[in-house]
Amino acid sequence: MGGRIGVPSAFGGGVLSITTSGFEVGEGSAAYSRRSGHRLQLLCSDLSGIPRGQQVPPADNRIPTGRVAVLSPHLDDAVFSLGAAIARASRSGSTCTVVTVFAGDPESTAQCGWWDRQAGFGSEGEAARARREEDRTACGLLGAVPLWLPFGDATYEQTVEDGQIWDAVAEAVRDAATVLVPGYPLAHVDHLRLTRLTLERDLPVQRIGLYVEQPYAKRHAGRRAWRRPAVPDQLRELLAQPVAWTSLAAERRDRQAKHRAALAYRSQIPLFGRGRVEALGRLLIRRVALYEAIRGGEAVAWLKEP
Repeated sequence: MGGRIGVPSAFGGGVLSITTSGFEVGEGSAAYSRRSGHRLQLLCSDLSGIPRGQQVPPADNRIPTGRVAVLSPHLDDAVFSLGAAIARASRSGSTCTVVTVFAGDPESTAQCGWWDRQAGFGSEGEAARARREEDRTACGLLGAVPLWLPFGDATYEQTVEDGQIWDAVAEAVRDAATVLVPGYPLAHVDHLRLTRLTLERDLPVQRIGLYVEQPYAKRHAGRRAWRRPAVPDQLRELLAQPVAWTSLAAERRDRQAKHRAALAYRSQIPLFGRGRVEALGRLLIRRVALYEAIRGGEAVAWLKEP
């Protein structure tokens, strides 16, 4: 690997660069390395396979204006995937709503599903209440408004028909000019279900886009973050033409806001790491930020534009 490739630091300052002799770490990252050299090694390993001459893709500097709705399957997906874009759009005057479809029933006394049980919750209602408060905090840090639909996710018994979910989603985004839905890699059944519901029906909005889902895309890419996202096979039949993925421009303050918002999901962070170790969950959030820096930012594919 030759030359020097600089990418924006995901650590709040400085530049993380690759040289022929190894890695040069900016001031913000160096401070982190002093706290945990092993974790910095893992972050550097994410960069170790970048091809010679690889460049950070150009970012789209346009900002969705007016009312923007981000459809989030679960209580964290939108923030992990588009937190910086939401922060930038909000401070630029757009009204951003994060619509979580499978947000659970806060009044339910039913036994919780296996995922919520791992987080230490005793019932569906307890999990829904606690996770909604985390989402409220995270959205507040981004300047967004949370909107929760009371459907259970795939870890709970499925008793709701697609039509009921669609009616609720359509009402939730009724006033939106732009709607963003999960698009890659759609490895989770709830994400795929929501996106298929949206694309199989006609939303009367000006702009519809798919977004790259995190941390799923980072995990899917492994140490090949430069690889372009691809439309999953399950969606090809629903798309009239090929799509192009575009990186979204964001400023340092937007990336920092996203990082703070991601940390608000305190019940979920330990579940991201192996062995439910919170430090490893926090590390994954940083590795996602590095993945996005290599790719030029968070990414969307516009299916419908004015």
